[in-house]
Amino acid sequence: NYPFKLCCHGEHQLNRRDFCYSMFALPAATSAASRLAAGQEPASITPKTWDASHSIRFVIRDVLEHPFYWWPKTLLTYPIEFKQLVELNRLVLTRVDTGENIPIQFSEVKKDQNGLQTATLNFFSDLPSGASREFVLSLGSPAAYKPEVSEHREGNTIVLDSGAVRVRIPATQLVHGSAPGPLMQFSRAEKWFGSSVLNFDGDHVTRITTSRIEHGPLFLTYEISYETANSSRYIARVQCTAGLDFIHFQEDM
Repeated sequence: NYPFKLCCHGEHQLNRRDFCYSMFALPAATSAASRLAAGQEPASITPKTWDASHSIRFVIRDVLEHPFYWWPKTLLTYPIEFKQLVELNRLVLTRVDTGENIPIQFSEVKKDQNGLQTATLNFFSDLPSGASREFVLSLGSPAAYKPEVSEHREGNTIVLDSGAVRVRIPATQLVHGSAPGPLMQFSRAEKWFGSSVLNFDGDHVTRITTSRIEHGPLFLTYEISYETANSSRYIARVQCTAGLDFIHFQEDM
């Protein structure tokens, strides 16, 4: 799904020729935008470095200036390598043009005997057509941001809620019959819909182990591990992100 909007105002109607041209231009637009969001060419994605300067600058720009393509609120991720030791809870991200502090969340945090080595910075931003955004990561006193995504237990299930969509996943449990699938149900309002089971030919699931591996104000990630009688394993990861009406799903088997 490409995050773009199509708008027509007054006499500026979009005819078929322009629409077809726009659709042909879409792959180039999304490719260029993804490079801009990363701040570099895909072939040279390298971590940002936290060093003695105690500051990292992030700039995203839209150089296409296409009237029909712009990025809505999107979760951006930047890997960071730490050359200087620092506590993650001392870092703040400031949007330069407004001076406001932006909610952030770190994931994939790796440490060794010397302390913090690498982590991934996550934050939200939009990018209007022809606009730019600049952010600075520095030392400061982070505000206590209220989580924008929530979770709660219902029986043998866990419900993740982004505010725009809810998803039901199985909690840790022994399985004596059919095994519930990792994505059991969805809801965009009050009503739930869907159902799922996970089956293996010639084998059956005996246990499900569910654990929260990432949490913060921006997103929640759960890992759901299935074990079978013949010692096979299937692992699913489900990420629910604040304000977004879809979830991320990854599986290993």
